Amino acid sequence: IYIVLLLLVLGGTLLTDVRENNKQNKEGEVENIPVPKKNLYSIVSVADGDTLSVLDESGKKKTLRLLGIDAPEMSRSSKKGECFAEESRSFLKSAAQGSVYFLYDSQKPRQDIYGRELVYVYTENDVFLNEKILEEGFAFEYFYKKEPYIHRNLFVSKEREAQKQKKGLWNTSACDGKKF
Repeated sequence: IYIVLLLLVLGGTLLTDVRENNKQNKEGEVENIPVPKKNLYSIVSVADGDTLSVLDESGKKKTLRLLGIDAPEMSRSSKKGECFAEESRSFLKSAAQGSVYFLYDSQKPRQDIYGRELVYVYTENDVFLNEKILEEGFAFEYFYKKEPYIHRNLFVSKEREAQKQKKGLWNTSACDGKKF
């Protein structure tokens, strides 16, 4: 019982900015509340539609993996790129002009197995990039190992809207009309 109490106490003190700056509405969906910018990071590169690199305060490179989305993969040395990968990457590059800040999700680990930070990324003008990419049809909602994350309902909704409106990769002319 002491271990359970200790975990409850520690769990309550380890909540991140996302939990503190968002609230649930009566339907149980999380609503965004503007968060004060903590640190702005300069973008160094955009690997694909869901991964970018920034420089931290000390000049060290950090790789950010946008949580809750999955964009088509770019070609790698031994692997052919997926359809719509270049368009997805270009969209993120364009949308993420300038500096960004990011927040962790209290329900997810801070890093993936590749050492990338698992985050929600916002532009310096408070555009929520994870949401915007889904809204415009440049990525899929990604429910990794069926583990919940704070913005899942929002992301599923944005993906469905993009599908209905045939935006981005959902357009029938994208990828020679092949279904995903």
